Amino acid sequence: MEVIQIEHYQIIKQLREERGLSQSFLAEGLTTREAVSKFERRGTKISAETLFWFLEKMNITLEEYYHICSNGILPKKQQIIVDGYKHLSTYSSLQTLLTDLSNLSCGTNDPFYRLLIVQFRSLYYWLKNDLVNDNYIDNDRQEIQHYLNGIDTWGRFELSLFNNLLFLFDSDYITATYKRTITKLMSYENIIYYRNDITGFMSNALFIFWQRNDYQYMKSIISDLQLLTKDEDYCFYKITCKTFEKIYQAQNDLNLEDLKTEFDILNYLGYESTVNDYYTAYNIAKSKP
Repeated sequence: MEVIQIEHYQIIKQLREERGLSQSFLAEGLTTREAVSKFERRGTKISAETLFWFLEKMNITLEEYYHICSNGILPKKQQIIVDGYKHLSTYSSLQTLLTDLSNLSCGTNDPFYRLLIVQFRSLYYWLKNDLVNDNYIDNDRQEIQHYLNGIDTWGRFELSLFNNLLFLFDSDYITATYKRTITKLMSYENIIYYRNDITGFMSNALFIFWQRNDYQYMKSIISDLQLLTKDEDYCFYKITCKTFEKIYQAQNDLNLEDLKTEFDILNYLGYESTVNDYYTAYNIAKSKP
C-alpha cells in the first residue's frame, strides 16, 4: 500500500479546521495570524517551540501528532526492534539478524544498531539458558555499561535496554543504577507509558534478586513499587508488589502455599504464564546454595 506523505503545514491546517479554530486563535500569545497563514499556505519554517504551541492550543499531544504524521506506521527503528524478537528462535535466524544490524551499523555509524546487536545476542543465549556459551558476554556487558553510565538523563530506549539485559549485571550495579538514574524517571509517573516501563523494570529486578537470593536489594524497590501502584489502573503490578512483599518477608523460608491468594487471582485473570514465572524463579532460588 502506497503511503502518501503529508507535510506538517497541511496537517496543522487540517487539524485546526477540524476543530473550528481560527488562525488568530492559534497564533495568539506567540506569533501573528499572518505567520500562521504563511505557514499553512507555503510551508514556511517554524520553530519547535511554535509547533508545540500550536499542538497545545489544539489539545493534541506530541505523541498523537507523531502518530498522525507517520500514518500510524512504526518508525524504522521501532520496527527493527519489533522484528528483531522474531529472530531469537534459532541460531541461524539470530545470525541473519546480527548481520543485518551490523550492515546498518556500518552504513549509518549509528550506535543504536550496535547496541541492538548486543541486546539480541545476549537475549538469545539467556532465553536458551546458555549464557556460558556466549563468547561475547563480558565485552557486551562492558559495552552496555559504558553506554548507560555515560547518560545522565535516560529515555525509554535506555530504560528498555537496561531492563531487557538485567541478567547481565550483578545486583550491586542494578541497584546503584536504579538509584542514580531510574528514580529520576519517577517524575514522569503521570505519563502512562513511562509508568508502565518503570513498574515493569521493578518487577523484573525483583525477580532477578529473588532468583539470586539477594533479598537485601528488594526493600527499596518494593517501597517505590508500593507508591506507584496505589492507582487501581495498575492492578497487575499491585499484585506483583503484594507478592514480593511476602517473598521479602519470608525469604529462604518461603513456601509457595504462602502465595496461593495471589496465584489464585492471577489464574482467575488468565495470567497463568505469570504464575509459571513465579514457580520458575522459586525453583531457581531454591537451587542456589
